[in-house]
Amino acid sequence: MVHFIFPTNFSKTTRGIIATFMREILQAQPSQNIEVTLLHAYGVPTSGVHMMRNISEKLRETAQEDIQYELQILKRELGHFNNLRINTWIAEGSLSNVLSRFQSDSGPALVVMGLRSEGNFTRSIAGMSSAKLVNQLKDSVLFLPENKKFSRIQNITFATDLQDFSNQRDFIEFLGFARFFGAEINFVHIDNGKVQQPERRFEEIFLPALQKFSVPYKFQKLQASDVSDAIQGYAEQTNSQLIAIIERDDNFFIDFFRANVGDEIVESRRFPLLMISEN
Repeated sequence: MVHFIFPTNFSKTTRGIIATFMREILQAQPSQNIEVTLLHAYGVPTSGVHMMRNISEKLRETAQEDIQYELQILKRELGHFNNLRINTWIAEGSLSNVLSRFQSDSGPALVVMGLRSEGNFTRSIAGMSSAKLVNQLKDSVLFLPENKKFSRIQNITFATDLQDFSNQRDFIEFLGFARFFGAEINFVHIDNGKVQQPERRFEEIFLPALQKFSVPYKFQKLQASDVSDAIQGYAEQTNSQLIAIIERDDNFFIDFFRANVGDEIVESRRFPLLMISEN
């Protein structure tokens, strides 16, 4: 069973992203059982106990009605897939807090976050940057821009700084995701001279898991001053449908490159981005 969590704000944009993504997933694996959870977090004012209680009850009732409406629409669009099960979950609190609580109850699942364009910037329905959300959740999140049609994944660009990371669980799940699609992983390292013997370092970090999963892969090192642009350029050259990175708690990318690479890729809206938490 493959499980996806879709936070929703009940917007047409989010609904369209969910339907498009799931249609591609279901068509790619018609025999694989897939579970989807529509999740909604709602906030309540923090002053006035009696008022808070009344508002909280009303907001929960409204959210329950809205999410049932979303469920019916999604079932109309995807109900002909017999291998799909759709659940709903609503809770009071910030989105990151609600997601953390849900995942502790339900077990591993991939969070899929729709992104909407707003003038010259893009942000998720979480109301915070993509990197900050991943660091708060300590879990992987797949960000899907609204203006980029999600297509079947055949090639994945995995950008790496060739530094150690402890979250082997999510990396193994990522390899399972790649194998789910039969995709090749194109690892790319932007060489800034900080890593000695990049090829050997790559093998030390990634080869044991890659050999275990028998996922096809390549490794390439590049030199560039603009890291996010170089990663996306390489993704275009390799016909990748997805970019993946490991998001660092210590803001490695910011310290060395003066910008958060993940946030820049999200803002560019050129590719879906999978952010894997470092820990």
